[in-house]
Amino acid sequence: MKLGTSVRFLFPTSPATHERFRSLLASMPKGAFIERPMGAYAPDEQARNLMEIASAARAAGLDGLLTGDSHAANPAYAATFSPLPTVARLMSVTGDMPIGVVLLAPFYHPLLLAEQIGTLAAFAEGPLIVTFVLGGRPQQFQAFGMEERSRVSRLEEVVTLARALLSGERVTHRGRHYTLEGATISPLPRVPVEIWLGGTVPASAERAGRLGEWPRGWRARRGDDKA
Repeated sequence: MKLGTSVRFLFPTSPATHERFRSLLASMPKGAFIERPMGAYAPDEQARNLMEIASAARAAGLDGLLTGDSHAANPAYAATFSPLPTVARLMSVTGDMPIGVVLLAPFYHPLLLAEQIGTLAAFAEGPLIVTFVLGGRPQQFQAFGMEERSRVSRLEEVVTLARALLSGERVTHRGRHYTLEGATISPLPRVPVEIWLGGTVPASAERAGRLGEWPRGWRARRGDDKA
């Protein structure tokens, strides 16, 4: 069993929604879960809180720390930090514990994303975890000028191309959404980068089995690889 935490679920509320969440929490049955518990209002306070959470995760010996994605958010509702620069900052206190991101795959260009991951890996002391998910909020796709029905095919192209680039391949690709001509990235990752896929429906499990990776290297590095 692996134990970790995701700071995706630690978004703060705003003053306008604080009482709403308090009433929701009060009405929930014991053991229920809510995605956005109470938190800081100001971005600077939220940033300090995230640093404290990252430090606590390392001190507790957790097996991983992830931070997640959101786009086109309403600033009156909550502050939502972009995961890649957030992870870059959190790495200063997480040491060699695995750390990573949960990305809404349809909104990323695979070449730019692979370059950013390779750069993160240059500074990382431990493995990086890149988790791809589809996203399901229509307003996000509308903000990007995308059709939501394209999200599965976009995810599959992004995952396939990003993995090839991170592996050091020279990639030429003419697909439905992305075109690459002899593309390579620099720097290549100097620590292991594991690609995970998330989801909540049976099709997500099939995609994870086909496109994702079992973290064999993570187990070995953490000293608990058993037959």
